[in-house]
Amino acid sequence: MKFSFKSLITIFYLVIIGCEQTINKEVILIPDNFSGYAVIVYNQSEGMKEHVINDKVIYKFPKNGFLMVQGQGYVTNQLLNEYYYYGNNNLKPLCLFNKKKETACNNIIFNQYSGSFQSNANLEKLVYVMLVVGNKELKEKFDASRLPEMVRNYKRENHIASD
Repeated sequence: MKFSFKSLITIFYLVIIGCEQTINKEVILIPDNFSGYAVIVYNQSEGMKEHVINDKVIYKFPKNGFLMVQGQGYVTNQLLNEYYYYGNNNLKPLCLFNKKKETACNNIIFNQYSGSFQSNANLEKLVYVMLVVGNKELKEKFDASRLPEMVRNYKRENHIASD
């Protein structure tokens, strides 16, 4: 059996693509009774390594709602993602807010926004996702200019040397 160069390249490409892990949904774990802005900052070498199980990436937020991760984030369908409060070895589902549909949920994800912030060209660009979590919409707007301070605080609290 003789393979052409083009056939070998095609087979090699299919094997490589077949080995690449596809992420279809995110599982977001929020500490029990957390209310406010939950923020994930991506591309942080000092951050947590994502936990990937099957086709899901799991993000577990600490009590302060600020999570730094090493990866660059995944493109998923927000409607397929799962959101939970965690604590005492149990999970309580959180619902996505939908203006058109009544919900029996007391705790809701009101909004999910992704963006980036860079205070000047000499500093790192911070890529993030922000979620509004709780039982009511927040009046105070999220201020992305606070992200560098939040990253510094994270490093200080976790005894990581700053740049």
